[in-house]
Amino acid sequence: MIRELCSFTIGEEFAQMRSVPVAMGAGQEEATLFIHSRNPNIDPWSEAFNYARDTLKMTLFSNSGKRLWHRDMGWGMVPGIWYSPVLSFDLDGDGVDEIWYVCSARPNLPLSTFYRVLERIDPRSGEVTGQWPWPQYPRGESMSYTYRYTLAAGYTQGEPVLITAQGTYGDMHLQGYQNGMIKRWEILIPSTEPGARASHVFPILDMNNDGIDEIFWGERILSVDDGHELFCCDRDRFKAHSDIVVPFIDPTDNRRYIYTCRESGRAPR
Repeated sequence: MIRELCSFTIGEEFAQMRSVPVAMGAGQEEATLFIHSRNPNIDPWSEAFNYARDTLKMTLFSNSGKRLWHRDMGWGMVPGIWYSPVLSFDLDGDGVDEIWYVCSARPNLPLSTFYRVLERIDPRSGEVTGQWPWPQYPRGESMSYTYRYTLAAGYTQGEPVLITAQGTYGDMHLQGYQNGMIKRWEILIPSTEPGARASHVFPILDMNNDGIDEIFWGERILSVDDGHELFCCDRDRFKAHSDIVVPFIDPTDNRRYIYTCRESGRAPR
């Protein structure tokens, strides 16, 4: 049975909506960040692309329903999940989840890769507290291959690691950062390498119970600690794209499995 736990009034119409939980610190009520726009989600595929008629907004609510702040992200943040991923994650270990997102530092050039940046917001104030250049990958590709950006995060022996990534179908670049935005590792999975491409979901969990999380980059399982590959499903038999990858535990025998939904180039998929 579905039951309502809490409800929020955004205060404006929307055609797309994302939400992420936000920890506000010890003794503080937890919050939920809503990322929304009157414009439907814009896809990077050129056959589905359309020009934005509205900007993305961020609205943070306490979980009791109080609006804490509202921010219009402007025209430099394309209202599409793959252009502008958003993540809440406590990288500095102070108990407060920073809000991380990708945008253009030049609002008049929203599709620029040269001016693309990673920004950080303090959820307590709603103000930007950091900005870093976004890796300019991939290069010379189609729109659908270029504007596929990812933010993820996990832990290695309790230490937080922020993961940034570029690419889904061809060359795939991933970087890991520790506290202070110090680069911990960087890897390239070229389009020529065997194995599946990335997915549209990327679960993170400690699959082998060694105290180090793994990221499911498609059917390729990578260590959050240093980016090395633990294994890749059907490496030499499947090189296409898995829409969905979901690890799960069978409660009857405690065995671990990976559910995957593989996509071919044919329709229907």
